[in-house]
Amino acid sequence: MQRHETELYRRLDVISRRVSSSLSRRGYRTAVTEPNLDYRYKRKAGYWRVPPAVRQALLDRMATDGPSPLRPLKRALVKRLPSRLFGAGSFRLTPTFAHRYGAVAAGIGALGWSGNVLHPRYGARVLYHSVITDAPLSPDPMADGTSCDGCRICTKVCQGGYMHPTREDSVTIGGVRRVHTAKANNLRCILVCGGLTGQSRDARWSTWSPGRFRLPASDDALPGLWVQVARASLGRDNHYSRALAGLQYHVDHGYLHKREERFSVTCGNCQFVCAPSLAERKRLYRRILDSGAVEAVAPPPGLGTADSRGHR
Repeated sequence: MQRHETELYRRLDVISRRVSSSLSRRGYRTAVTEPNLDYRYKRKAGYWRVPPAVRQALLDRMATDGPSPLRPLKRALVKRLPSRLFGAGSFRLTPTFAHRYGAVAAGIGALGWSGNVLHPRYGARVLYHSVITDAPLSPDPMADGTSCDGCRICTKVCQGGYMHPTREDSVTIGGVRRVHTAKANNLRCILVCGGLTGQSRDARWSTWSPGRFRLPASDDALPGLWVQVARASLGRDNHYSRALAGLQYHVDHGYLHKREERFSVTCGNCQFVCAPSLAERKRLYRRILDSGAVEAVAPPPGLGTADSRGHR
């Protein structure tokens, strides 16, 4: 899944740049934005206070056990490191340009309850890239309605409780109010899809991650949990320390410029399950429930076990 997604994003970028180049040769201004992980917080001084290369080198070094005499020293150092070294300090993750909203405005699809764009043929299993231009193009009409019928199966396959089953939020695109689920803290998605945890509440199935620890019910506790996971994992050569270092690399480099072995997404269930027809959604949901669980690894010290699904 990771290789397919990475290759597809890179292919989309090549296509977008060809379109941009063609428009530029005709005298129009264009801009091609990153297809993922191009967030506004990276433009703030706080993010660059610790240079990404320094942060990455430190996390990579701390994500290995190393020679026995150095292990206690490493773990003692991790406890003293400032919290800002373990992340961007903000998980609002507001993109420079929202490709999903652009896809809705362009008439490609409509928002579903999950907030994903639903294509009339492929459902939510579509990735998007954008070229922004001042060329006088005639727009296609926006989709009239959405294929989402409110089944809420997307919320049932979300291990982190990121999407609320009943609370709604909305965005106005092209003068039309579009309703979708009220999203929780982004860490509920990051911790699961980033491979740090992923066990269902009933322990019958999991994501592709072997990680296991409980997410708190309150979103307010999640940033502290992020730091706790880092402090408990780094300095140990285990699944969690490697996942943290790989996730940081992915955040800084994105799909287009990262080495494939540095990070693997381990979820994507909300896209996988959301097909255009209800019958197909139910079939895919049953497939997930019957898929079983990957073999788990012990959680970092002090983080508990098992249940990774949070409810607000």
